[in-house]
Amino acid sequence: MHIPALLLCSLLIPVATPAPAQDPTPAEELLAFERLREEVESAFNVCTHPPEGLHDRQTGCREATRRLVALGPDILPFVENELSQETEYLEFVALRVLGLMPSEKTIATVKEKIQRLDRMPVNPRVRLLKLYTLLALAIQGDPAVVDLTNSGKLNLGLDKHLYARTIALAVMSVVIGSEESLPRLLKQIALYREDDRYLDQLIAAATALSQVAVPDSFDTLSGLLSHPKGRVRLAVVEGFRRLGDRRSVDRLIGILNDEEDTRIRGAAAQSLARLKPVYAYEQMLAVLEKEPSYPVRGVLYKTIAQIGRADAVPALLQYRGSPDRSDRRVLVAALGWTGSPQALPAIRQGLRDEDNSVAFAALDALDRIGTPGAVDALLSAINHPVIGVAFVASDLLVEKGERRAAPRILSRLLTDVLAGDAGLQDRDPVQILGQALLDLH
Repeated sequence: MHIPALLLCSLLIPVATPAPAQDPTPAEELLAFERLREEVESAFNVCTHPPEGLHDRQTGCREATRRLVALGPDILPFVENELSQETEYLEFVALRVLGLMPSEKTIATVKEKIQRLDRMPVNPRVRLLKLYTLLALAIQGDPAVVDLTNSGKLNLGLDKHLYARTIALAVMSVVIGSEESLPRLLKQIALYREDDRYLDQLIAAATALSQVAVPDSFDTLSGLLSHPKGRVRLAVVEGFRRLGDRRSVDRLIGILNDEEDTRIRGAAAQSLARLKPVYAYEQMLAVLEKEPSYPVRGVLYKTIAQIGRADAVPALLQYRGSPDRSDRRVLVAALGWTGSPQALPAIRQGLRDEDNSVAFAALDALDRIGTPGAVDALLSAINHPVIGVAFVASDLLVEKGERRAAPRILSRLLTDVLAGDAGLQDRDPVQILGQALLDLH
């Protein structure tokens, strides 16, 4: 057997092995350190002095965060240093970066910052800094954030600043799903429910619990329905809506029957609207008979219409002719959700209502039903005495590609708009109706 010459030659050529990597010299280490420091300073400068092309400082600080994270964990000593410098804006950037670089070291650094903030006098800047430290921990999933939210002088649950409370809820909801954080939150609720001084903290904890459907959420929230403070009961009912747990239906019906606070009844109706429980249809009809508030009635009208469809029309028509224009409006709108031609006579009557808002709701209802009879009613609305109603009817017919609308639009344009003095006030009607004609052709 003969080995080819080229292969034989390749076997005889010694293969060069790479030289072992050498440790950088002190000079090289210093040079690399200075280069990294310059890149970090350059990134921070994008926040403090946004270059052209970045609209504002907030955009600049987001870009600075992106650049710093891209540089990797070697920048952490520089970033941690900014937490002690109290440079305007840069502390916030540093906390963002620490949150996006999870490690035991960054968690410890953020917690040290929280301890320092908890010893400081409370002011808007300290408040926001603490929020950013909590967010940094929450992003890393540290369950301690639940307790640290209400530590020190700055108890975010008691803070009257709405933005602070909103972010505090977001912070807790990020980590509430973890096995370690849930017991902490349940402990807070048990502690705060007994003392009115911690009312806001109780609401914050209950709202955070409702953000995640864990087994204990529903039972714990249900236990707060008997709380004497309406704000707590409102937070519970809104929590039921977030959870979407069908076990809450009976409790929600009970609230609609017994609760004096209109806001809480409205929240209960909204929760039922999400669940749409068919088996509670008759109970909702019974509630509707005695509900005095039109916002609550409006939600119930719609939910009943969506559940009952055509069967709901006779029940809803009992409430026609209310002296309250808002009630007439929400009823006409709800009739559209039945999708039934049986509702068309009442909706046509809504087109002739003395209040324009009822007429506009009738147009939406006709469009939602969409049967030939509903389209005919939209065609007749082109001649509505209120030009705005005619505009909306024309737009809806154009969307349907209803070519029968063209001669009616042209007639309205010629007789009512162009027949008089075509001053500046007439330009919009001419343009809108003219564009509708063009779209149909």
